[in-house]
Amino acid sequence: MTKEGREDYFNRSGSGRTALRLRLRRFDCPNSPLVGSLPRSATEGWASKGGGSFKGVVFVAAFICALLVLGWMFSLPYLAKVGFEKKTGFELSARSLGGNPFGVTLNARDVGVGNPEGFGVGALMELDALALDVEPRSVESDTLVFRLLDMDIRRLSLVIAESGESNLALFSGKLDSLERGVAFNEASLSVGELEIVDYSKAIPFKRSVTLDREWLLEDVKSYAGLFSPVMALAKTMNAGL
Repeated sequence: MTKEGREDYFNRSGSGRTALRLRLRRFDCPNSPLVGSLPRSATEGWASKGGGSFKGVVFVAAFICALLVLGWMFSLPYLAKVGFEKKTGFELSARSLGGNPFGVTLNARDVGVGNPEGFGVGALMELDALALDVEPRSVESDTLVFRLLDMDIRRLSLVIAESGESNLALFSGKLDSLERGVAFNEASLSVGELEIVDYSKAIPFKRSVTLDREWLLEDVKSYAGLFSPVMALAKTMNAGL
């Protein structure tokens, strides 16, 4: 039947018009059999209960995620300390140590790096503050890239053992011998006091000077290169390095 034929049929047939209106009411009327005979409050209750359940699930998921993030934030400093000591053999202590779980950063206050056996009982270095920012994409690569490293060293004690090896050379060598390379885009190294103790001489040599000096370095490719300004300065002090 054509469109004109259907319109003519409904214009002539009262029953046709009634049937069409009934069909439309089944969809438009809130009390139609498609909705059911339940009152509107009942169907609204279903919607509200469903929404409440969904909100509850979202809240629980957010709470669990928050716990995981907090756990990572508290465990990151401990993992960094354990990993450092295991790979270098130098003890690490800090009054406060914190990191950012959403980025590879570390901030520490009152940091101490102890000496290994054979270099005395004092600390290799005492830092007022240490801050580092690592390029996240380099964490899984062969070279760990530090976008920024800031070391505020209050006191650095260079000890030369009877064998002629210094604790600072051993420290940087341990770090450079790790399984991956390292690169420092920018580094700031400041030293307040420098102490040199040389046991390799017939008469042990000891000297302490106040430096209050800062070195700004760029594109450094090793830990030895990072500490090279201090080593060069120690040589000028006739420490036998």
